[in-house]
Amino acid sequence: MVKTGGENFQEWLEVVDAVYSGNGASREAIFVHGWPDLIKETMAFVAKLYLESDRPKVVLNGLATYGVGAPGVSKCRDLLLEHGVVASDIHEIPDAKYTHAEADEFMKFAASRALSSATIVSVPQHLLRAFLTDFAVMKTAGLTLSLYPRIVPRESFGWQEMYEFMPLLKKEPERATRLARFATECVRVLEYRARMEAGEKGYDIASISEAHKYLHRHKR
Repeated sequence: MVKTGGENFQEWLEVVDAVYSGNGASREAIFVHGWPDLIKETMAFVAKLYLESDRPKVVLNGLATYGVGAPGVSKCRDLLLEHGVVASDIHEIPDAKYTHAEADEFMKFAASRALSSATIVSVPQHLLRAFLTDFAVMKTAGLTLSLYPRIVPRESFGWQEMYEFMPLLKKEPERATRLARFATECVRVLEYRARMEAGEKGYDIASISEAHKYLHRHKR
């Protein structure tokens, strides 16, 4: 069996399938990673999940902008309100400019509210790394949550569509198809895992094997 970062391709395929299968939702919280891509579609989807899941807490990244010149938390909040989310159910984590910081702040929120589950929402190209990061940070924090990764309905986006924005932590704009960015994210999963295993701080990310076992146990 061919190995990738110590894991086999079959585990990769099964983890990706499970993460993107769109099954399950928390009745306690929906955590939305901040991205400037697909904001309208994502907030409409989050509101639908909210209304279908007994109105859980909706937790947003508190950044004023999710990319240089791009919308941020205020726009997301306005869209959620338009779609029927109650204002008192919308919460914010402190400003977090990268995925690990988002995960860290959300797990602090989860601990403070004694949450036992959360739906994890991000854009399609980012969801895999977001889930693996949230899972790893959850373990580091000593928490045990059922995590439900979700993306917008497949008819709402195209993998081959181009998107463009100016990232907060880079000096050049990012322009790519979502599929190309997803491939980049898979490489980052391996790179960040290697850095984590080398002892670098701020690179907590679950291995594909760990995620495979977790998702199998939490199969729904």
